Amino acid sequence: MKIAVLIKYCPDSEAAIKVADGKVDTSGVKFSVSPYDEYAVEEALRITEASGDGEVVVINAGPESNAKGIKDELARGAHRAIHVVTDEQLVCPAHASQLLAAALKEENPDMILCGWKGIDYDLGGVGTMVAEILGIPHVMLVTKIETGDGKAVCNRQVDGGEEIIEVTLPAIIGAQKGLNEPRYPSLKGIMAAKKKPVKKVTASELGVDLAPIGKAQYTGFEAPPAKSGGKQFEGPESVGEVVRLLREEAKVI
Repeated sequence: MKIAVLIKYCPDSEAAIKVADGKVDTSGVKFSVSPYDEYAVEEALRITEASGDGEVVVINAGPESNAKGIKDELARGAHRAIHVVTDEQLVCPAHASQLLAAALKEENPDMILCGWKGIDYDLGGVGTMVAEILGIPHVMLVTKIETGDGKAVCNRQVDGGEEIIEVTLPAIIGAQKGLNEPRYPSLKGIMAAKKKPVKKVTASELGVDLAPIGKAQYTGFEAPPAKSGGKQFEGPESVGEVVRLLREEAKVI
């Protein structure tokens, strides 16, 4: 089974994000593959290891600097990678989806895994948009996958219970926390990653013209206002003042 895994290179979940002049300042910020995508890579590895036969291909769309994240997933055990090289990090899901879908059409995998969202802009749209472009089923927020007979049975948590969905493969399945526990790259894996193939392509080589595709634009960023100090009250005689402040300042009653 050939499994393709879509990965996104994001600011690390522990990175301190700073805003300056209406922009996010990424200088000095550590980047890594989105944790939800790491669950997807791990699940792909487990599925192919269980069958004893298969291939895991990681696919990323983004600038040359994303090569570090791609190498990290090759070190975890992915067999090869495709890097759709762009001028800058892709913010618009429509752009990323078109590029990833074009790369997937050439690969024709049996299954496609991804994180259900990236941890940077939290848009959560790429997986479903790629599925719509390819005309295949999709299931997001998945915490368990069972495959067989050309189908995948996916479990996901919903309010008050669990939902079980069966889809015909190929399909796109979005990983949620709880699907598995990703492995760490071993020294052997890190050394092996240096020799694993990474195919680099551009939008034009894939036949994708991004110009007419809708583009999301961010007009500016600003940090949330600093929290003011709390107020303390003592004695029953302060009840009236507390009620007044809750009504006039906090406006919660």
